[in-house]
Amino acid sequence: MKAKYKFPISGQIKLESSQMLPIKEHGYVYEFLVDERCIVTHIEVTVPVEEQWYPKLIKTGPKHHELVIDNPALHFVQRNLRGIEALMSVWGLRYIDKRNFEICWLPETQEEEKKLHIKNFSSKSESMNIEDVSPLSFDLAARAIIKSWDGAKESVVSSFYRKGTADMENQEYIDAIYDFYLILESRFGDGKWRGNQIKQKLKCSNELKEAFYHAVTKTLNGLLNRELLTKRATNKAYKDYDNFVDYIVDLRGELHHHSEKNKKAWNPNKPEDYELEAIYLHAICNHIIFHMTWKHIDEESVKQNYEKQCSEFIRKHA
Repeated sequence: MKAKYKFPISGQIKLESSQMLPIKEHGYVYEFLVDERCIVTHIEVTVPVEEQWYPKLIKTGPKHHELVIDNPALHFVQRNLRGIEALMSVWGLRYIDKRNFEICWLPETQEEEKKLHIKNFSSKSESMNIEDVSPLSFDLAARAIIKSWDGAKESVVSSFYRKGTADMENQEYIDAIYDFYLILESRFGDGKWRGNQIKQKLKCSNELKEAFYHAVTKTLNGLLNRELLTKRATNKAYKDYDNFVDYIVDLRGELHHHSEKNKKAWNPNKPEDYELEAIYLHAICNHIIFHMTWKHIDEESVKQNYEKQCSEFIRKHA
């Protein structure tokens, strides 16, 4: 049996299709896919699959099943994909998505065919369908316009939030940590940036402390998968505010430096290692930004201004 993985590629790599052929490396077969413009869109990797790694559907409850597609080969493939990224980066390859992939199993005998209960699977992270998003009440957008002059004072901090949110959508969790941390440093750091000094300032902020516990007790409920819940259980920083401040400041310092000689140094090719930290900071900063901006939109004079404009519009167009 063989399995074929298909990974999306982003960037501007152009290959002449007439020159392309499957390339073998350590028993795996690699093939680039191109679109009608000869721009590389995917890379496919075909690997042998031993019977113990055939896909399995395991019953976990009366109405629940879990699909198990573990295969040690995937870890080797993902490492090789990081190598391809490195060696082709100067030619325009930006990123190979190693987490969101398609896989199909290819039986080579009738016996293998009988043992195969599923032939295709895709692992994809998708944004919420816009059809499932409730419309925003127009009065909120209108009041944002009315208060926009004063709202511009919040544009720097909110820009960190918008960029961090975009990084979260793209699963760039290390970049998201940078962005969200800058919100904490800018809003609560009082100009301090050295480790012990910024820790003291953050710990003294009741606003930040309230945002942390709101995230822990409300926002994050139901958002963490089993893997992230397991990771959270191993670190007391995710439950205690002072410990979280110490942890996140130290982490930010660690992510600010790098050495090839340090075998334990963080790996920019593995942003998924920092998904939990990014999710926590996103939830905390969402709470902070909401209250920071709501105080402008919720002013009584702003609501009265909007109501006045509504009345005038109705009289004029009735």
